[in-house]
Amino acid sequence: MAEALRLIGPDDGLQFEFGLHPGERGGSLAWGNGLLRLQGEPIWYRDDDANNPVPLHWTWLDLLEFLAKQWSALLLEETYPIPVLPLYPGLLRREAERRWEDQPDETIDAEDEAVYRFICRHDLAMALKGLFVPSLMLLRQGQSFALSCAASGRHLMLPYDGVVATLTAVGDHLADAVHDSQEPRAQRAVERWQQRDGRLRTDASNLHSGLDSSAMTRLIGDQAPESFWEIDPADPAADTVILAAARMSAGYVDGDTQRHLLDRLRAMPKAETTVLDDLAAGVATDVAETGRPFEQGYRLAIWLRDRLGLDPSAPCEPVALLQAWGVIIESMEIPDSPIEAIAAWGRTQGPVILLNRRADNDTAMNPRTRATLAHEIGHLLIDRHGALPVAEVLGGRTPEYAEKRARAFAAELLLPREAAAAKIRETPSLSEAIEPLQQRYRVSKALLGWQISNSSAFHQLSADERSMIERMTLLS
Repeated sequence: MAEALRLIGPDDGLQFEFGLHPGERGGSLAWGNGLLRLQGEPIWYRDDDANNPVPLHWTWLDLLEFLAKQWSALLLEETYPIPVLPLYPGLLRREAERRWEDQPDETIDAEDEAVYRFICRHDLAMALKGLFVPSLMLLRQGQSFALSCAASGRHLMLPYDGVVATLTAVGDHLADAVHDSQEPRAQRAVERWQQRDGRLRTDASNLHSGLDSSAMTRLIGDQAPESFWEIDPADPAADTVILAAARMSAGYVDGDTQRHLLDRLRAMPKAETTVLDDLAAGVATDVAETGRPFEQGYRLAIWLRDRLGLDPSAPCEPVALLQAWGVIIESMEIPDSPIEAIAAWGRTQGPVILLNRRADNDTAMNPRTRATLAHEIGHLLIDRHGALPVAEVLGGRTPEYAEKRARAFAAELLLPREAAAAKIRETPSLSEAIEPLQQRYRVSKALLGWQISNSSAFHQLSADERSMIERMTLLS
């Protein structure tokens, strides 16, 4: 006799359905029916004779073993194993194969193995041994989880706490089902599941920093990892400014520079940012995080300009905004690195923005600096309680979803598409509109090109003019 149907997880998120059979094979391996849904759509199922989705019959001990083994990786690991930044984790292999087109065989072999091992840690489909189900990749991004089912084309962001609660309830349910089993396999799975929190504390610094053991040793020396990374023993899965900055700058700076950067952030004071905090609370209420990332970024910029009373034709001054909000802006030299800025807003530091001091961005009026600061404003408004709860590294290994949204936000904040289109329509030629737009809004030609190409005026341009705009977007 099957147990009563058990639904675990919300209807609008990650949800499991179980109907286990306690008497089947002595109840030793959690046999029974199971189905997985993502936002109400069945992902793991089989078709009945009428082509309706029905649960799979399987031993769900497989899933308990997977959760117990990969718990630390699921809750702590936030970076990909090779230098690619796919928009969603389900697109990792596609981005890896693009990278490998220009790599030697030795690099491809090593990275292919690293990608495979990463997928084994983050793809729930890897749990079911001998049963094919669609891939469902999970990757933590701050206070969110990115979920990807490539087979159905569903990619979404869900709250971290909700996903962890669902996975915990699934593990507890399956552990309870086999708790009295005499099968050694079931006993090992239950024991490992019960010990998962201890391993979380052990694994916190390695997995959450994204550093291998040699890089870790060079960076922290003889200092205790928990102290160096400022890890809270009561909540080892919680991120810190130091962990996040190390994770997102790894591979983009040398070891000495990274240590200097982390020490600089560690010494930063806590700032009072009441106005900014009130605006961020308004964003959470008024700006829906739905649609593609760039659409969210545009909506956020339009909302902020409206809250600030800025007419679309008026330039925005990012430095003045940040200073008025109490955000600390400093600079430091980060040589031979693509990093533009490091921002931190943790429990004990910031909000602070450290600009990479370069000859071409040493003034607040510089288009590159203005775009960088506008980019960070986007993160401060929408990401502190989501994908980036403590820090961001612009030009480093920051999650692409949050970066794509922030890039669109910065462009729309500095130069609204509506303003670009209006200027083009009132000017005899496109070439005559470009310089006045750049001078008034103090933006780069690349940013101007993107805003024109995404405006309502773009398709009214001639073929030659559209080609000119497309060339502008390729400028650095």
